[in-house]
Amino acid sequence: MRVVLAEKPSVARERASFLGARTRADGYFEGHGYQVTSAFGHFVTLNEPEDYDPALLRRGRSQVLKGFKLKSDRTYDARLKLDQGEVRLDFES
Repeated sequence: MRVVLAEKPSVARERASFLGARTRADGYFEGHGYQVTSAFGHFVTLNEPEDYDPALLRRGRSQVLKGFKLKSDRTYDARLKLDQGEVRLDFES
């Protein structure tokens, strides 16, 4: 059994329908090896740029963050980059 957690009930209904989880239970949908439920509200929020890394404000970029991996097993490193007041990932191959 796989559990899918959606951000809100309407998204849970859509994902359950797509996955074929059509049996409605108390707070979740079930079917085809899935249980689809929902939370209320956002899972994560972004921090302010200065909360990431002090070097980000001084130099406009963070230290190298290692370990980003694609499904093809190709790995990448990245830096957080301050770009016109927004924090972005800058990938290096």
